[in-house]
Amino acid sequence: MDVLYDKQGPIRDVESTVMTIGTYDGIHHGHRKVISQVVSRAKEHSHASVVVSFDRHPLAVLRPEMAPLRLTSLDQKIELVASLGVDYLYLLTFDEERVFQSAEDFVYEVVIGGVKAKEILVGSNFRFGHKRQGDIEFLAKVGFREGFEVIGVGLSMVSEVLETTHPDANQPISSSLIRRMITSADLKGASALLHRHHSLRGVVVGGDHRGSGELGYPTANLEIPSQLAVPLDGVYAGTLRVLGSSSSHLAAISVGTRPTFYPSGGPRLIESFVLDYDGNLYGQEVEVAFVQYLRPQIAYESADELVAQINKDVQEVRENIDLG
Repeated sequence: MDVLYDKQGPIRDVESTVMTIGTYDGIHHGHRKVISQVVSRAKEHSHASVVVSFDRHPLAVLRPEMAPLRLTSLDQKIELVASLGVDYLYLLTFDEERVFQSAEDFVYEVVIGGVKAKEILVGSNFRFGHKRQGDIEFLAKVGFREGFEVIGVGLSMVSEVLETTHPDANQPISSSLIRRMITSADLKGASALLHRHHSLRGVVVGGDHRGSGELGYPTANLEIPSQLAVPLDGVYAGTLRVLGSSSSHLAAISVGTRPTFYPSGGPRLIESFVLDYDGNLYGQEVEVAFVQYLRPQIAYESADELVAQINKDVQEVRENIDLG
């Protein structure tokens, strides 16, 4: 897959494309449904397939104080889109100029001039342009005049993926719903809607060294990534992978402020004890995936009590998580 930015100009070496456009944070089940149709229709009609998205969430520019925590970093989004067989990811710079761009100007700049679209597939609730003035009906009118087709794709429902008894079964799948699931520790639901376990990336930093010394459980520590959705404070079963490596390792993961040692509140960290691993992770970029919520964060009376609980946590991870 080729990744292009709008500032580089239009997609070259293609005569026509099938495209979709959206924020596409998380690349969840509903996103995959649309993108898969784009890829399929592009192959059927000998066009190139294109996903048009943004280099940041629009609200980060429009109303920074209301910008949602993201499910994926830009690097993760690029990798996930590529995994679906897309030919091009066309990233738009969302800045002040884009904020005030009219829907019509957007169509002529991006849809026609940028990606040479012959077909556009978007969700039925798609809106775009200054003050969200553009919708599917508007796109279709311009398309009739300029020679491209617009196809609205129905919203995917949670009940397509999860059991009808799930409390959100009657809701449309959305990035905001998945964010709520993650921050309330409904990892089973979030993983099903994402088709993967929610994960965060970062560089392993030095800690206070209690893990390797006092506790006997050395941890790989990540500072909480800014602007990314982090699960509820607590202990999780999951995995850790060094970026660039294809193998993941089981991990017992703690998210929080270490109340046993910092009763008044310490820095919030993601600490991962990696099972059966004795390499040096300091300074390496890793990906931590959250598979299962085990328990809330607890302040223990002593380090010995904490170690006894960690022993149980590690055993539970070893017995219940299968890397297959």
